[in-house]
Amino acid sequence: MNIKRILSKVYLRIKLNKLKRQGVKLGKNISITGKLRVGSEGYLVEIGNDVTIAGADILTHDGGIRVIRKLEDNPNLKKQGKVSIKNNSFIGKNSIILPGISIGPNSIVGCGSVVTKNVPPNTVYAGNPAKYICSIEEYKEKCLI
Repeated sequence: MNIKRILSKVYLRIKLNKLKRQGVKLGKNISITGKLRVGSEGYLVEIGNDVTIAGADILTHDGGIRVIRKLEDNPNLKKQGKVSIKNNSFIGKNSIILPGISIGPNSIVGCGSVVTKNVPPNTVYAGNPAKYICSIEEYKEKCLI
């Protein structure tokens, strides 16, 4: 095993340990490349088995609610949401996943996507906001060409 591969495994272990300390629930065989930033409520994030994340932001709260708190004079007003990334999914580089979102199993989120709605199982979503592109079966066919 070469030194680059060893360092890559060490960095991944460090990233996963940091996520665990933040309270993120982690499955098995997770691969993270690039920076993965998780909101301050890590306990609201769940990442399933065999998930690959190529650098993304996972938001668990809406910071804009601070404006409403001042207008309404309600310091206890909150807007938080759980984020769940199900088994065998891929999240592309520089994607943003908003609070309250579920990424279905066997799904792909394209690079630079802003996920504002749940991604159903076995689908490919991309864009800003992320929209349905095709099914996993259709994507597989495109890759075979």
